[in-house]
Amino acid sequence: MKTTARVKSFVKQNKILLVIILLALLLRFVGLMPNTINADESYVQTHSWDLVLNLIKHGDPNPHTFKYGSLMFYFQAIAAFPILITTYFLEILNTSLSSSFTAKALDFGLFYDEAIRKYSQELVSVGRAETAFFGVITVVVLYLLAKKLFNKNIGLLSAFFLAITPLHVRDSHYITTDILSILAVLIALLSLVYMMDTKSWKWFILSGITLGISATIRYYPIAFLAYPFALLFSFTKNREWFYKVFVSVSFVIFGIFIGMPYLFLDPNGPTLMMQDLQK
Repeated sequence: MKTTARVKSFVKQNKILLVIILLALLLRFVGLMPNTINADESYVQTHSWDLVLNLIKHGDPNPHTFKYGSLMFYFQAIAAFPILITTYFLEILNTSLSSSFTAKALDFGLFYDEAIRKYSQELVSVGRAETAFFGVITVVVLYLLAKKLFNKNIGLLSAFFLAITPLHVRDSHYITTDILSILAVLIALLSLVYMMDTKSWKWFILSGITLGISATIRYYPIAFLAYPFALLFSFTKNREWFYKVFVSVSFVIFGIFIGMPYLFLDPNGPTLMMQDLQK
């Protein structure tokens, strides 16, 4: 009963926000498929789907590319994994029922090439739906950020304008890094605002992590421009503040590690990254 009452209270207090979220959902999810192909989609698709293959065949979670940060490929691999695994086991089941039980199990590598051709539309649909979901979450995060900086009305206006922004709506229909990058930047900025407001250890740590991640999606560290000002406005005249800054900077590196683990884990990571960037 208490949960139901809380839900009703939330809906009553946030009717306009819920309408904006519904609008964002409609604009981003309607028309995902069929749609024109974005020139950048094939690169992300290929490396994300190959990541599933390498993980299953060789236990290798390395995307083997630094054109973009690794998180984009991991997220897309997570979206593709259920389709590839489900169809693989269905193929094995079909083979076992229609032929000798002594037949060798279907090799996933052999199945993979056929699956990519056969289920490409489903894989693209799921991948694009994931991007659309990130686009809707971006609208919500912008609302929280603007509300925190100004007030609820400004938050609602900001969310509404982002919800209907043509460029954001368009890019939410494609498997590219643009929307995820914007989402990461806004989360980083929101963390910085909470750090300034609360001056607590938690937000010094979280702001560092989110800043690091935001810089790795497509190597666009724009949130770092706000970082010095956030540290300045969070200043307190005690030694603990310096410890917090040190910890925060350390967690920036940890955030970069989360976004690009094989830059650190692969001995050739820095060299490979420079080669990809030069391309």
